[in-house]
Amino acid sequence: MRDWRSDPTFAMCLAVADGADLASFSGGAYDVRAVVAGILPESRRDRSLDAVP
Repeated sequence: MRDWRSDPTFAMCLAVADGADLASFSGGAYDVRAVVAGILPESRRDRSLDAVP
């Protein structure tokens, strides 16, 4: 098991807590714009949660 202090997510959280601009993470592993763009505005009642990748 790795040390949690060496986790990249922990490093990002430290940077944000120290005042890093969230835009500085664009295009990297923590850029969620592509995921958010794929979220459908309407619900899909015909889809099972088991089908979600």
